[in-house]
Amino acid sequence: MNSFKAYFKIAKKYSGVSFMYLVIFFAIAIVLVTYTDKNTPQAFKSTKVDIAVYDKDHSDFSEALYQYLDDTQSIIELEEDDSVWKDYMYTHEVEYILIIPEDFGNRMENGDAENSLISYQAPGSKYSMFVEMKINNFLKLFDVYMELGNSSEEAYRLTKDTINQGVEVDMKTKQTEEISYHSMYFRYISFILPSILILGVTPCIGAFSRKEIQKRISCGKTSYMERNIQITFATVIHCMIFPIILVLAGIFLYRNIMNGTQMLIYLCNVVMHTLTCFGLTFAISRFLPSDNVRSMVANVYSLGSAFLCGVFVDRVYLPDSVLAVGHAFPAYWYMDLNEIVKDWNGSSEQIGILGTSLFIQLAFAVAFLCFGFAVGKKIKK
Repeated sequence: MNSFKAYFKIAKKYSGVSFMYLVIFFAIAIVLVTYTDKNTPQAFKSTKVDIAVYDKDHSDFSEALYQYLDDTQSIIELEEDDSVWKDYMYTHEVEYILIIPEDFGNRMENGDAENSLISYQAPGSKYSMFVEMKINNFLKLFDVYMELGNSSEEAYRLTKDTINQGVEVDMKTKQTEEISYHSMYFRYISFILPSILILGVTPCIGAFSRKEIQKRISCGKTSYMERNIQITFATVIHCMIFPIILVLAGIFLYRNIMNGTQMLIYLCNVVMHTLTCFGLTFAISRFLPSDNVRSMVANVYSLGSAFLCGVFVDRVYLPDSVLAVGHAFPAYWYMDLNEIVKDWNGSSEQIGILGTSLFIQLAFAVAFLCFGFAVGKKIKK
């Protein structure tokens, strides 16, 4: 069992990186599962800005403007003293100051009210321009309704009704009761598992593939077949440690909301994805990349497949072109099965998806292994 022991001596050297990824995964997964969609707003609402208004005109126009701002913004009463409101603006207790001059009403009637209002904005304020836009829209509409012969009260009502005829904006989100936390947990496994195996297992397989190592161990009394069996057995055990930890943690966290069938399907899906990641890891190890290159490959592959296959972003938000590219990654088929487990009822359609997803992942694993053997043979030549 010398090769078996030697394998795990190498694995011990890289175990820190693998378990670091596990700890990060558990931390992120728990945060996402615990807080996602808990406080998601169901509709868009306009923000009220703290402003101060000084009406020196007291005409129908100025009173209508003041009333509109009082309805749509938060007016704070301040003394009409420069030193007072400047202090408030400096501390952002007030974002916008509006002064309505004495001749504002007359200028509105004569159609010469442009640039007649005096305004001040808090330094660095991101809300002031929205207040100004609302003021300009209101004055234009109010002036039109007044010219049509309406009273100031009627013109104000019509203006406000017109402004409020906006497009309703709803947040596209899932209802809290529809969230399947165990599904969210297992979906992120397809992101973290490739990184763990590429960084933790690749250097172990690669070490035995080096020519100088092969020459040395070939001098021992262990036969070639026995040596490969030991290395293969050690690799399988090493690869299965991490998915077992992930699956057991998921079952422990969500044992009260998952039934036995769901647990079994999640287990099969994770095991099959582990085989796929093992095949990919074996293929990468044929190139014997350095630690830096391995880290780059692990991050690029994991992040790329996660974004393209709907791990980080639900597929409903992804364009068809992105999903078409995602078909080329095993994580896409992993996600296909993961999405239906939460509502598993054993229908023929779901069983078909289960068989297709597991079979294609297995096909990816075989393809990666064949590619790895072909590359290894080519390199030896």
